[in-house]
Amino acid sequence: MFDFIFKRTTDQAADQQAAEATPEQGAAAAASAIRREEQAQRAASLAGDETAAVELILHSEFAGVRLAAAEHVQSQPQLERVLQAMRNTDRRVAKLMQGRLDAIRYQQAEQQKAQACLELAQRLLQDEKLTPNQVADLDRQWQITAAVPALAEPYAAARAALAARLE
Repeated sequence: MFDFIFKRTTDQAADQQAAEATPEQGAAAAASAIRREEQAQRAASLAGDETAAVELILHSEFAGVRLAAAEHVQSQPQLERVLQAMRNTDRRVAKLMQGRLDAIRYQQAEQQKAQACLELAQRLLQDEKLTPNQVADLDRQWQITAAVPALAEPYAAARAALAARLE
């Protein structure tokens, strides 16, 4: 029955506490805005400095600043370091780092597959008994690897030598 009286007094007390805390909160918000602006400027001025970007990511309290700095991280060890630190803290940065790590690992795997095909082609050139099936299998393996420009020319030369040997 008298709830409205008690409610009103607690609302007035809360308003009074909010009025007292407002200057402190305003100062804290202003300091936070200044820190955010300073860190955002640091993130914008990184210009490819990977170690500074990693340090900014690891020590920044603002998600937008961390994401902006994460754009400058490219090397695998630094990506792994940031991913480990941000895995449970900042999902966007962690996903960006994981995507870049996956791309690097994919490129490395394709490089290894292409190198294996080149080595197989060179072994087949040395083999006395060369069959068309072996060359066809080599061609299939090369087709499923992504294009590796560094190994395409040596493979083409080895493949041409194999074709000449089969004829």
